[in-house]
Amino acid sequence: MRVVGDMRMGNFDMRSFRFILVITSLGVLNTGVPFFSNQPVLAHNKNILKKQNSITVVQKCGNTEAVKPSKTSKTVRFPKFGIKVKIPSNYKTFPRKDGSISILDPGSYEAVRCQAPHGLYSFNIKLLPNPKNLSLQAFAKSSYKGQLKKVYDYNQNNIQALLIESQSGYSAYGIFKVPSIKGIIEMNAGCDCDVNRTDVIDYLKVTEFIR
Repeated sequence: MRVVGDMRMGNFDMRSFRFILVITSLGVLNTGVPFFSNQPVLAHNKNILKKQNSITVVQKCGNTEAVKPSKTSKTVRFPKFGIKVKIPSNYKTFPRKDGSISILDPGSYEAVRCQAPHGLYSFNIKLLPNPKNLSLQAFAKSSYKGQLKKVYDYNQNNIQALLIESQSGYSAYGIFKVPSIKGIIEMNAGCDCDVNRTDVIDYLKVTEFIR
């Protein structure tokens, strides 16, 4: 994974969020960088951060509160997904054991590092196998069975995606195909608070295929 460039963020709305290992109010700073506010989470989500190793290491936590995005952005390339995404310059990416990538603000990154018992808003990018080469519609019906509440078409930046809102209201998905990649790319927003397709659209707007 390689970070390239440093530029002003384009004009797009992104909701306030906290990230796992990676809102209801929308707001954008004058710089075009999205504004984030803290969101309440449920106590039962305290176990969302599980042990990374078999040996428990006591680590001192720094600031684990959500940090606002910087006024500049950087473009992060994800070759395994065939995409590049523009994120605030002070944000970090975090690879997870299941092969997905989470995008974290500095406070959330610290919470993950020291395994603080927080319930966090999450945004993740993952590659899902599609051995039968199903269409997005057929894949959604098969893979998200029982979760589908509403499904929407999305087309921007040459990305034709399917947006999925769940029955619970606590998660939303965006799935799409990348010409150079086998499988289906999933973008997922999840929280113990209300989320919907706009949380995924905020990232799709700043996502492009790697040429």
